[in-house]
Amino acid sequence: MTNFSNEICKVIRQSIANNGTPDCIVLAQTSMRVATNTLGDLGVPILSSQMLATPKVLAVAASPSGNLKV
Repeated sequence: MTNFSNEICKVIRQSIANNGTPDCIVLAQTSMRVATNTLGDLGVPILSSQMLATPKVLAVAASPSGNLKV
C-alpha cells in the first residue's frame, strides 16, 4: 500500500507544482485515503470519503470566495 500512497502523493504534488494550489483535494476513491496523512502539509482540506466529501465539496463550491476552510 505504501507504493500506492506514494504514487498518489507524487501525482497530486506534481499537479500542484504545474497548476497551483487548489482550494481542496478530493480523493475520489476510498482506497486513496491512504495518502491523506502524507498530504497534510499542503494546508488545504483533503476529502476522501464520498459520503462525507460530497457535502463539503458543495459547501466549498458555494462559498463566496470558493475557499471555505472545512
